[in-house]
Amino acid sequence: MTLRLIALFKLGKGLVLVAVGLSVLRLLPVDVMALVTEWAEHLNVNGQRPHINAVLGRLTAIDQRTLASVGAAAFTYGGLLLTEAVGLWWRRRWAEYLTVISTATFIPLEVYELWKRFTPIRLGIIVLNVAIVVYLVQQLRAGRHGARRHR
Repeated sequence: MTLRLIALFKLGKGLVLVAVGLSVLRLLPVDVMALVTEWAEHLNVNGQRPHINAVLGRLTAIDQRTLASVGAAAFTYGGLLLTEAVGLWWRRRWAEYLTVISTATFIPLEVYELWKRFTPIRLGIIVLNVAIVVYLVQQLRAGRHGARRHR
């Protein structure tokens, strides 16, 4: 049951990232500055506020190379998450190893991001990812020891 919940969690994250990656890659031939300006006008965004002005400034400064990198990274990581999800759903041992490695790899980065700016959501994500790694490592160890007993 727990593997299926982890698989669904990974599936959800993977689908979101693939959608983000595809959306970003679709923006490549578009002039980002013109698009952001059009959205701001359509949404009646007040550019006089410092925070909104800073966000608009950052968005309009994005170039095609950055968009391509972000899109490719989101698409690739989304594909990895979808692979993990399918493997965990089918209860494949390789998927447990892959999930432990890929999830544990990002925990130091998540801790650094939490250190830079604490939010309850970031803390929750770290706790969830650590719980996933601990659970899967326990499953892998129990499976290995169980296999030895049956020999």
